[in-house]
Amino acid sequence: MRKIVLGLFLYLILSTSLALGYKKGRDIFEPKVSKEEAQILSKAIELSKKDLEEAIKFLSSKIGFESSAALDFALGVLYHQRGEFEESKLCYKRALEKFPYFHRARANLAQILLEEGKIDEAKEELSIVLKESKVPPHLYTLTGYIFLLKGNPVAAEIAYKNAILLKPEDTNAYLGLVKSLIMQEKFKEAEKLIKPLLEKDYTKKELWFTLVDIYLSLNDFDKAIITLELAKRINIDLGSDVYFTLGDLFLNQGMPQEALFNYKKALTEKGLSFDRLLKAIEGFIICKDLKEAKDLIERAERIKKDLEVGESQRKKLRILRAKYYYLNKEFDLSLKIYKEILEKDPTNAEVLLCIGDIYKEEGDLKEALLFYERASNMGRKIEALMKRAQIEVELGNYSKAIDLLKEVQSIKPQGFVEKYIKSLQQLENLGD
Repeated sequence: MRKIVLGLFLYLILSTSLALGYKKGRDIFEPKVSKEEAQILSKAIELSKKDLEEAIKFLSSKIGFESSAALDFALGVLYHQRGEFEESKLCYKRALEKFPYFHRARANLAQILLEEGKIDEAKEELSIVLKESKVPPHLYTLTGYIFLLKGNPVAAEIAYKNAILLKPEDTNAYLGLVKSLIMQEKFKEAEKLIKPLLEKDYTKKELWFTLVDIYLSLNDFDKAIITLELAKRINIDLGSDVYFTLGDLFLNQGMPQEALFNYKKALTEKGLSFDRLLKAIEGFIICKDLKEAKDLIERAERIKKDLEVGESQRKKLRILRAKYYYLNKEFDLSLKIYKEILEKDPTNAEVLLCIGDIYKEEGDLKEALLFYERASNMGRKIEALMKRAQIEVELGNYSKAIDLLKEVQSIKPQGFVEKYIKSLQQLENLGD
């Protein structure tokens, strides 16, 4: 939490309070403070430098029904700094009861409510400030953040732009604006904004990851890889996530050796989550690095006992183990695991496809076709149709294979499938 600095508060209070009352030019959104109360505040700040508890006791003893709302606000700041948010909120609310137009107290209250996850309450408090006053830039930034949390990127964009107009150097407002644009899928606009931010401060890892997310959204995987590699080379600490992301990207780009290098690097980092470990196992299996996959599966089995691993994660690990057995030609062990999973989850299309693959490898094409057909009815239709077509080709049933591939094309036209169909038609004609 960003702490509210008492020294700054006292400077602002004292600069107005010494005017003793509502003289011309006084900020109407700051409470009146007497000379005596100004001295109390001054002493409170001196005490807080040495002993926060003593400062709180002193200030609490000076607050009454008739005292200035500034004293309640100052006490709220002290509690806020000490992390006692309930006490801090009570002080801010008491200050607002005494002086409802005290916008800094309302803004601080909104900040605590926001950090407690009470988004609607925070929004309500800030709305009062926005309606009643000449709004300082940071409140527009805070309002933009609330709209982002509420899933309203258009309103967030407007709030962040207002903040930037009033304070062009506000990096947080720019970053919030970028996020609001991404949520609206305005990726090109977001890219134009994020690059100057990186030029100003290339050490912020959030900026690097945001730029990568933009490139991924644009399906520009090469630029995403280049951006992450550049961040690594200039020694930006991106944590283990960067290596996993690079591993996934290289794998998607058909570069298995680079993918394996990054997965292995990621596994040396601290704080590895179970989900990331599963992702690494999957990467090694795709790359057919069975030794590494086996070691990681055993590692996952060991650590899952000490972690709160959910049922979906346990199932994923079992599927990965079954895939390892399949690649290692241990079909009986693989099939045993898949069928156990299928007993509890009979509509699992991935498992149905894998069982079909096992029967195909064992030469039982009729049984393989049955499982592929079941998978096609459970959400993996294109993949299942392609596998069925391959078996029909092996059986010499070119006409059936062509019909299946045409069905694939009716769902999602693909160039390589069209070429396959033409090749099969030629073979069929030769047979005639």
